[in-house]
Parts: sequence; structure tokens; C-alpha cells
Amino acid sequence: MMSTQSTCTPDTLLRKLKLTTVKSLAHVLDVENELSCDWRRFASLVPKRPGSTEMKYDMRKIQYLEHKLKRSGSSPTESIIQDLGTVNMQVKDIVKVLEIMGHYEAIKILLPEYSVPTEQAQPDTNHQIAVPEFDDSKIHHFTFQEVIALTANFNAAPLLEGGRKIGEGGFGAVFLGYFKNETKCAVKKLFKEELNPEVNILQQLQQEVETLLHLKHKNLVKIYGYCLENLCLVLEYIPEGNLCERLACEGSKHPLSWKSRVSIATGSARGINFLHNNNYIHRDVKSANILLDTDLVPKIVDFGLVRRLPDLKTSQVTSLVIGTNAYLAPECLAGNFSYKADVYSFGVVLLEIITGQRVFDKNREGGDLVSFIEDLEDDDAIINEVDKKAYPYDEDQVKKMYDVSSRCIQKKKLRPEMDEVYKELAAMCNPA
Repeated sequence: MMSTQSTCTPDTLLRKLKLTTVKSLAHVLDVENELSCDWRRFASLVPKRPGSTEMKYDMRKIQYLEHKLKRSGSSPTESIIQDLGTVNMQVKDIVKVLEIMGHYEAIKILLPEYSVPTEQAQPDTNHQIAVPEFDDSKIHHFTFQEVIALTANFNAAPLLEGGRKIGEGGFGAVFLGYFKNETKCAVKKLFKEELNPEVNILQQLQQEVETLLHLKHKNLVKIYGYCLENLCLVLEYIPEGNLCERLACEGSKHPLSWKSRVSIATGSARGINFLHNNNYIHRDVKSANILLDTDLVPKIVDFGLVRRLPDLKTSQVTSLVIGTNAYLAPECLAGNFSYKADVYSFGVVLLEIITGQRVFDKNREGGDLVSFIEDLEDDDAIINEVDKKAYPYDEDQVKKMYDVSSRCIQKKKLRPEMDEVYKELAAMCNPA
């Protein structure tokens, strides 16, 4: 129980804080649905005990705390302060955390006479912060300052203009980062403004981290760490862009040969099959979520919508339909997701690989690529739609890949499982 002590000094024990002081602190830190998640950031930075370098709350504990307090309607900040009071934490200990956050309003509540240092009153810049060392032997919980250092303070200028911004999607932006030894990384920063009130951005980040923590495969992107308080993921940097961009030869990239396309299709299928074999459904399979490394090895990315299902026959029904419409299986529009939804989406990707065409083009008859292909007179007509940039190509392989694609985009019960898709594509890479 909090004290009614009226005075507060840096040496005051948190358990002795005046109740009204704690409530005032909670008022400025219990931020929801705004640009900052202050109490979560605060929780992620507090040490386990005074002087400790170990953090008291990891991502799972913060998530548990959030769910627990939502049910009770209690204040997260009040709960955290009470918890810290049990380990003899003092006001000066949390002031250090608030200084790191630059949350001087909160500090002033605790210490009204506190003077904000001029050099700290401004946002930190990259040269003031130590750039983290590269270490891929474990998953790191990066601080807000470390992520700023990695990305040159999230320099939003494009890479070609000397900036760090790689690209931007529906839920966030991606920046190029450099560790201390110049090893590159990709920092995915989720938007804190939720585009849909039913979409929990923090939950998406947690889902992506949990998935990548448990699943390691040559065709899945590798995770180096995360920054919960700033909603960031730190991932391996994949230099050749995504498959959608490469098929369009954006950035003056060389066209993908037919042999490379077969290899990319096979590797992508291998990665998705690995997810399915571990009971995960991706739910947003598309060419923009397949990155290519320097050897054109495909890496599946963006696991924010991933869900775990008990077996290959199970479906999940949801009222919230998220994904990219042109890749969504018809049943998904009614909120029904299963492993077969990934198979459908991958079938659309195969059509992109064959034709080199965008998945949607308002100037094309039918608009979406599936409708356009379905209007072809017969299966042999696909040869006339093969991407000219893929020449020379093997007609038999084109027809085989088209056959696989056509079966993937059938009605749900007629679609093959991903294991069958992968094996058929792999046979094209290694003919008997």
C-alpha cells in the first residue's frame, strides 16, 4: 500500500510515495491509442532491482500485465510502481529511466524542482548514442536509443539519396541499420497509429517476434532482436529487394532468368511448407513478402498476421479480414482462414513469376491477375503470357508451373497441400 508521505526526494522509496503522486504519474504514463505507449516503454526499461543491468519486464511479462489489467480496469503504471516498491527501488532509480525516455513531465511530478539539462532537453541524435555490437547468437531486446543509433535516428530519406528508408507498407516502414562492425540490418518500425481500431499493433509485433523466435529456416528471414517501447523489429538485411520489385526490374535491377524464377518459387514453397509443418499459417503470402538475398535465395517475411492452428484440416473464423485482396482466397473474404488460404495466395505468386505481371492492373481486362488468366482459351495459351524478360525458358516447365498454380487457386477442397506444391516445384529444379 502506498504511503501518504507528502515530501518526495530522489532517495524516497517508491513504496513510500504519496498516493496522489503515483496517480499523477499514472495519468501521464498510462497512454493508450496515441503516438506513444509510455507505460510499456517505461516497463521495458526499468531494471530488475537497483543497479541491475537486467530488465525486470520482458515482452511476455508486459503482455501478461496488459491483459491482466485490462480485465480489472487497473492502472498499469500504478501496478508497476507498486511492484518496484517491493525491491526497495527509489525515486532516483525511475528518474533515470524517465530521463532515458525524455519524459520530463513525469519527472517533474516526482521532483518538481528538477531542472531539465539543456543538452538533454532535445531529442537524442545518433552521434550521442553508442551503436550496438553485432551478435546473432541470441535475440536482443534493444533499447529505444540503440534502435535510433542503428538507423541514424530513423533517417527517412530514401537510400538512393543517402538516407536509411528502404520502404513502407500498410503497417510500418523499414529502415537500413548498421551495427558497430558495419554489419547491416533491417529495422522494421510499426506505425503507432493503428489503421484499423480492431488491429492491435503491439500484438502484431509480439506475434512476429514469437514466430521468428521459434522458427528458423533458410527461407525465413532471421531476427536479431526487437524494441518493444518503439514497436521495432531488427532483422537480417536482405539486399536484393522483394520479388514483386525484382519481377518489375525496379531500381534498374537485372531481369530474373527462368532458371532463377523456378529456384525462387521452389525456395518460397519450401519456406511456406516449413511454416505449415510447424502448424503456422502465414495469412499474407504475396510477392512483396518474399525477399531475395545476393544469391537470389528467397526469404519469407512479415509474420505479423501469422496464426497457429492445430492441424492442416483446421480453419479459423474471424470477423476481421486482413491481407492483400488480390491474393486472398475467396473464403477469406468471409473471414475463413486455413492452410489452404496460403496455398491459394502462393498460386497467385506463381502466376506473377510466370507472367511478370502485377497482381492487379486496372487497365488490364479482368483487373486482377487470376481473372485475367482464367479467361485464357486453354492451358497452352499461357505460353503467350510468359514474361519476355524470362527468355529463354523451358516450355514444359512453364506448363508444369502453370498447372501447379491452377490447382492452387481452385476451390478450397480441391487445392493441394503445400508439401505437394513444394515437391512438384523441387522436381523441376532437380529433374530425374
